[in-house]
Amino acid sequence: MDNLHVGVLLHDANGRLTGCNKSALQILGISKSELEKQNICAHSTFFLQEDGCPLPLTEQPLQRVLKTQKTIKDLVICWQRPKEHDLNWLLVSAAPCFDENGVLQQVICSFSDITSMKNAETELRRTKQRLDEILQLTPAVIYKCGAAPDYPITYITENCQQLLGYPADAFHKDSLFWSHHVHREDKERFLRDLALTEKRDLLSCEYRFISGNGDCIWLYDTATPSFDESGKIDGFVGNCIDITRLKLAEKTLKESEKRLRDLYDNAPDMYIILNLQGDILDFNKRCYNRLGYEYKSPGSASFVTIVHPDDSDRVNHLLRLIKQTGEISNIPEVRLMSKDGEIIWVSIEFSLFTDLDGTVQSIRLVCRDINQRRKLQDELARTQRLETAGRIAAQIGHDYNNLLAPLTAYPGLIRQEYPDNENLTPMLNEMESAARKIADINQQLLALGRRGHYSMEPIDLNEFILNTLALHPIPDEVIVKRTLAPELQLIKGGAAQLTRVLTNLINNAIEAMQNIGILTIKTEFVVKERSGTEGSPVENNEFVKLSIGDNGTGVKPVNISKIFEPFFTTKKIDKVRGSGLGLSVVHGIVEDHLGFIEVESTVGTGTTFHLYFPARPESEIIDNFYEDNVRGGTEHLLVVDDDSVQRRVTSQLLQRIGYTVNSVDSGEAAIQYCQRHDVDLLILDMIMEGIDGAETYRRILEFRPQQKAIIVSGYVISARAEQMLQMGAGQFVPKPITLKSIATATRKELDSTLFTQRTIGLG
Repeated sequence: MDNLHVGVLLHDANGRLTGCNKSALQILGISKSELEKQNICAHSTFFLQEDGCPLPLTEQPLQRVLKTQKTIKDLVICWQRPKEHDLNWLLVSAAPCFDENGVLQQVICSFSDITSMKNAETELRRTKQRLDEILQLTPAVIYKCGAAPDYPITYITENCQQLLGYPADAFHKDSLFWSHHVHREDKERFLRDLALTEKRDLLSCEYRFISGNGDCIWLYDTATPSFDESGKIDGFVGNCIDITRLKLAEKTLKESEKRLRDLYDNAPDMYIILNLQGDILDFNKRCYNRLGYEYKSPGSASFVTIVHPDDSDRVNHLLRLIKQTGEISNIPEVRLMSKDGEIIWVSIEFSLFTDLDGTVQSIRLVCRDINQRRKLQDELARTQRLETAGRIAAQIGHDYNNLLAPLTAYPGLIRQEYPDNENLTPMLNEMESAARKIADINQQLLALGRRGHYSMEPIDLNEFILNTLALHPIPDEVIVKRTLAPELQLIKGGAAQLTRVLTNLINNAIEAMQNIGILTIKTEFVVKERSGTEGSPVENNEFVKLSIGDNGTGVKPVNISKIFEPFFTTKKIDKVRGSGLGLSVVHGIVEDHLGFIEVESTVGTGTTFHLYFPARPESEIIDNFYEDNVRGGTEHLLVVDDDSVQRRVTSQLLQRIGYTVNSVDSGEAAIQYCQRHDVDLLILDMIMEGIDGAETYRRILEFRPQQKAIIVSGYVISARAEQMLQMGAGQFVPKPITLKSIATATRKELDSTLFTQRTIGLG
C-alpha cells in the first residue's frame, strides 16, 4: 500500500482511523500522529465544496459510506492543509468492506491530488470566458463552414446577431442561409470566389449582405481553407467585417474626387504638376485642350519642352533655384508652344507641395492664358503706331492738297485760254494725269490718317464688286469664284474708298498666287460681336461680311500682326513697286466705315481677309454730283482759307467764270469782312489757324441768319463738318479742287432757294 501513488485511509466500522499509507500523508500535508489525533475523515472541517463552502460532515465520504454502506466514486472535494492553509483538490472514492456475514468491518477511502488539473480547468474556463468576451466585442464575425456545394455554417460567433441581425441558430439550421442573404447582384461573384478559393490559399472579397432588419450592408470577407487527414478541403475558417461606412466614405470620396477633378479639368486656367526635375506629372483637361498634348505617363515629358526656346533659360533657372533652395520667384509671363506650333502667352504662378515633414514633393503651376490680353496690347501698340503714322500722313496730305491745287486747276484754265493750241494739249494731259496719280497717293495718305474725303452713300456691295471686277484686269490664269448672297443688305460707304479697298486686296491676292490660282470673293449677312477694340460703336451686331481669299503662299504667324503697319512688306523691292501703304489704307478705310477686319492665313495654303461693314440701309446721301457743263455767274463770293496757294487758285477759277471774288486768310477776318459787306456765298476751308470753318460760319449766322456757304476741305467729313452742314452749309467740295467741282458746287448752292438753318449752337 505504501507504493501506491494514491492516498489510502482505513477506518473501522465506527469511523476510527486504523491505517494510512505514505502517499496519503504527503497529499494531505500532515503527519501520521496528527492524522490519528484529528481523525480528519471522521469529523474534520478542513474539507470544502467546489464553491468554497465547508463540506457538511454528513456529506463527507466516510460518513456517507458508514450511513449508506454503499460505494462512493470520484467525489471532488477541496482539502485545506492545517498548517499551510493551501487548498488541494482531491478526487475521492470510498468503499465499504463486509465480512462473510455481511457485517461492515471497515471503510477504505482512496484519493488523488487533482489540484493541477483543477487549476488548469479553472484557467481554461477563464480563458474561454475571456475569449467569448473578445469574440463578442470584436467587429468581425468569425465562422467555420463546410465545403462545396452548400458551404454549411458549422460554427459562428454569437456577435452575428449584433453585426448581421440574425442569431447563430439561423445559420446552423439552414445550410444555405448565408448564400441566400447575399445581394442578388453579388451572389454569382461571391460563389465564384468561393469556388476559386479551393485552388488558392486565401479568399478575399467584398459583397453586399441583406441584414436582419432588411438593410443592405457591405461585408469584407476573408477565409482560408481547412483540410482533412487526406489533404482534401473540408471547409473554411474565416471572418467578415461590416465595411458599409467605409464603402459610403469611399463613395463620398470618389464623388468628391470626381467633383474636384471636374473643377480641376474645367478650370479656366491650365494646371500643371511637376516633379523636382521639372518633368510633368499631371495636367488638367484645359491644358490638354489648349496645348493639344496627350498625357502618356508621369515624368514622360519635361515642362521645358513645351516652353518657347526664347523663354526656356528663364524657366530652367527658376526650376533649379526651387530644387536647390525651395524658394519661389514667379515668372510673370512666358510663352508656351502648342502641339500645332501656336505660341500661347501665359502668366505663371508657382507653388510647392510638401509632405508632413516639410519636404518638397512636387511643383504646382497655374498658367493663365493671356493671349487675348497680349493680342489687345499688340493691337493697341499697332493702333498707336498707325495713329502716329496717320497724323504725319494726314499733315502731309493736307499740305499736298493745297500744293496740288494749281496742278489740278490750271490745266483747265490754260485750255480755255489757248483753245486752238494743239501743242499744249499733250503737255496739259500729262500734267493732269500726273496730278491725278499724286492725288490718288495723297488720298491714301489721308485714308491712312483717317482724314480723307468720304462721300458716303448707300452701296449694294454685290453690285459694287461686280463693277470693280469688270474694270480690274485679272490674269488669265487666275480663276475668280464668286459667292454673292442674294438680297444682301446695303452698307453706307464711300465708293472711291471701297474701290481702293477691293483693288488693294485683289492685287495682294493675285501677287500672293504669283498670277496663278483661285481668287474667292464671298458676301453674306452675319450677326457677330465686334472683334478687337478699335472702331466706333454701332447700334447692333448686324454686318455685311466680305471675304476675299487666295490659295497662295500664305502669311507666317509671326507676320500676321504686322501686315497692317505702314510700309511693312515681304515683297522683293526689285519685283514689285508700290507705296507700301496698301493694307494700312485698307485697315483705316474699313475702320472709318465703322467696320473691322479678321485675317485667316496658313503658310502654303493661302490667306483670306474677312471685312465686316455695318448693315445700314438708311444711309444718308451727300450729293457731290458735278455737272459736265461749267456755269458761272456774277455773284459776290468770299474765299476763306489760310493757305495762300489755295486762296489764289480758288479765286482765279471762280473769277474766270465771272464771279466777283474776294479772299481772306482766317475765320476772324471773314467775320469782320461779312460785318462790312454783303456776301452771296462763303467758300470756307474747314481747318485753319485760329477758329475753324464751322465756328466761323456759326458766328456769321448770328448776324446773317440766311448766309449761304459751301465747305472746301481735304479731310473726311468730320463731326465739325457735319455740324456745319446741319447749320445750313449746302455742299462739300473735296480738295484738290477742279474747275468743274468748285463751279458746280458754287452754282448749285447759289441757285438753291431753300435754306434751312437747323441749329446755330455747336454744343
